[in-house]
Amino acid sequence: MRNQWVLYLLFFSLLHCAGNTGLLDSDYSTVDGRIAFVGPGDFTSFKIFVMRSDGEGLMRLTSEKGGYTNPSWAPNARRIVFASNRDALGNFGIYIFDLEDRSIQKVVDLPGPDLGPAWSPDGKKIAFQAQEDNRDRWDIYTVNLDGTGLQNLTNSPSSDEAPDWSPDGQRIVFQSRQGQNIDIFLMDSDGSNRVRLTDFNGVQNIHPVWSPDGTRIAYASNRHQPPVRGQFQEYEIYTMDSDGTMVRRLTREASSTVAFFSPTWSPDGQRIAFEVRRSLEEQSGLEHRLMMINADGTDLHEVSVDMEVSAPCWSPRQTE
Repeated sequence: MRNQWVLYLLFFSLLHCAGNTGLLDSDYSTVDGRIAFVGPGDFTSFKIFVMRSDGEGLMRLTSEKGGYTNPSWAPNARRIVFASNRDALGNFGIYIFDLEDRSIQKVVDLPGPDLGPAWSPDGKKIAFQAQEDNRDRWDIYTVNLDGTGLQNLTNSPSSDEAPDWSPDGQRIVFQSRQGQNIDIFLMDSDGSNRVRLTDFNGVQNIHPVWSPDGTRIAYASNRHQPPVRGQFQEYEIYTMDSDGTMVRRLTREASSTVAFFSPTWSPDGQRIAFEVRRSLEEQSGLEHRLMMINADGTDLHEVSVDMEVSAPCWSPRQTE
């Protein structure tokens, strides 16, 4: 199990329903939303789960062979896109899970791994990151739901990862890696007008996500930490305005054994859930849990969940 968690971390240095009862109930979807996440499966894979934001109502969505990671909700909260190697062990493609009929549809499976899918606000496209021929550099692509219209948006010397659409669908925020530096960029949804929001200064800014109203971006960063080679990266959760100004540090609990990743906004934009990773020295491993904080930096707390949690993604309010 420990080796599988390590595999997941490498993917994001940058991740059948057990029962359908309640998956589309109003208390899951229309008010507070649900959180999809990656949790432990068997000894060789991870699975996708959903639950309420209080950690209750836990349900496993995927049970087929292979690993599953990086869940992202459709705009109507009735489908989830994720990455999986269910069809070809070792190579991850992009798939869609339908919560109503529990079907799984393959969207795209390029020769190299495909990860980090994000659904466009109009529900017509998926953005994702892919490696050509399994090389170390990632590019960001978009594709139609039926697998047509594949387009490489970045095709740059840097490694471009973790795309997320603006709520109006006009822009995509993403992280770009050059050497040990990782910064956050914006581009138009066709790949043009690439703009850097954070500065290359020896730190790492990762996992950017838009607020539901499109005015802010949450992300994880170690910008507060003096760069020391080989040091544990003490990632905290930050927000900034969508133009890169008004940077605010929300958490102050990271340490040499604790770091925060993968922020995700509540449907009303009032809270941010995220993953905390803790080093377990006695087991030489990592513990993955879910934490939550108000968007103004108050009420930091851990959510009680009956399993480890990685790559959380909060659903939008369900629409017809």
